[in-house]
Amino acid sequence: MPIWRRAAWPVLAICIGSVLTAAGLWYWRSTPAMTESDHILLTDFTNRTGDPVFDGTLRQGLAVKLQESPFLNVVSDEKVQETLRLMKRPPETTIDRATGREICQRQGFKAMILGEISQLGTNYVITLEAIDAQAGNSLAREQVEAEGKEKVINSLGRAAEAMRRKLGESLVSIESLSTPLEQATTSSLEALKAFSLGDKIRMVGAERESISYYEQAIALDRDFAIAYARLGSIYENLKKMDLGKQYKIKAFELRHNLSKREEFYITSSYFMA
Repeated sequence: MPIWRRAAWPVLAICIGSVLTAAGLWYWRSTPAMTESDHILLTDFTNRTGDPVFDGTLRQGLAVKLQESPFLNVVSDEKVQETLRLMKRPPETTIDRATGREICQRQGFKAMILGEISQLGTNYVITLEAIDAQAGNSLAREQVEAEGKEKVINSLGRAAEAMRRKLGESLVSIESLSTPLEQATTSSLEALKAFSLGDKIRMVGAERESISYYEQAIALDRDFAIAYARLGSIYENLKKMDLGKQYKIKAFELRHNLSKREEFYITSSYFMA
C-alpha cells in the first residue's frame, strides 16, 4: 500500500469518529425529553422570598399552563392525594424533591418539575427544572426574571411555555394552544393565592370550608372565571341549585379568552347545570 494511503487512514478514522459523535449528539438533542405517554408531577415551589403570597400560588399557575398542552400528561392532584394516602402521609404534605421522587417511583411517573422563586432587589427570579424521577438527572431547565411582583404571573407563564418546548412539544402546538396566564387565571397574585387555598381544601373533601376562599378570589378579581365555576359546582353539590346556577352563568359569561381546557370545563359545567 502506498505510504500516502497508509498515512490517510488515521485521518479518515478521526473524521469518521467526529461524524459519528456529531450524529450522536444531534440525535440526543433532537430526541424529546418526554413522550405523550409519560406523566409529569408538579412539586411545590420552593419560596425563598419570605412572602407567603407565593406559597401554593405558583404551582397552581404552572399547572394551568402545562395542562394547556396535549403533549404533557400532568399528574392530577387527586392522584397525588391517593398516593400520599398509600404512603401514609397527611394530605397537607409538602411535595418537595424527595417526596415527589418517591411518588413518581411508586407510580412509575417519568418526571417531575421543581419550581423555585427568589428575590433579587425589586425583581423576582423564577426557576423551573424538569427532573428524570427514576435516574435523578436534569431533563430541562428554564429561568426567567420578573421586573416587580406584579409581573410574576406573566413571567411564570413565559417560563412554562419555554419548558413545554424543551420537553418536546412543537412550537406550532405551543403557539396554537397557549393563553397568557393572566387571562387563563387572574392577574392578581392574591386572588390566585385564595383560589389555590380553596382548591387545596376542596381536594380533601372540605367543600363547604373552601367556599370562603373562592369568594375571596372573586372579591379580588371580579373576572376570575374559574373561581365562579368552582363555586357553581360546590353549591350544586350542597343542593343549593339556584345559587350554583348563578355562579355557573357568570363563569360562562367570562369564559372567552381562557385556555381551551378551562373554557371546556366551564362550558360543559354550564350545560350540565
